[in-house]
Amino acid sequence: MLTRWGYEVDADSLAPILTVDEFDAMGGSELSATTAAKTATLAAASQAIRDYCGWHVCPKLKCTFDVLADASATIPVMGVDISTVTMGDVAERSESMLSCGVLMRRPVRVQTLTCSAGIDSDAIRQVCYQLATNHLVATAGLREEHIGTAGATYNQTDNGVSGGVRMLESDKALLDPYRIVEVV
Repeated sequence: MLTRWGYEVDADSLAPILTVDEFDAMGGSELSATTAAKTATLAAASQAIRDYCGWHVCPKLKCTFDVLADASATIPVMGVDISTVTMGDVAERSESMLSCGVLMRRPVRVQTLTCSAGIDSDAIRQVCYQLATNHLVATAGLREEHIGTAGATYNQTDNGVSGGVRMLESDKALLDPYRIVEVV
């Protein structure tokens, strides 16, 4: 499956960052949401994380890149273990061709790069849990509710929008080390 970031992964491997069972084990079982609602929310939270980070980020997956012949190739992933680099009809494994997430070009035409890439991180899973929990707890559009003198304010963002799968600044701060930004 071609990802939105320009590389191939096995279609079945790009699952949500957390399963419903993992979510429930982290405390999600306390929420009164159906399995279907949790499944949909975890998929949306995972996509929000991946969109923010600019790549699939978690888990570690086998990735295949088609590399242009006449340009340096920046690989939009982290946590890379190179499997093979195919140059013409010859495949070789070369650790020296990768430097800080950038494939260093040799004068030889590189056609494909196969590697494992991704980060296995509790911080990423925690952000997924937080995004999903915030979404399942706060009704979209509901900013606060009160009963007598007790009240609750939900995940309101700077622009006043609340509810839904919304990434807070604290979530972004946890994800920033895994974010790939384009350098111009």
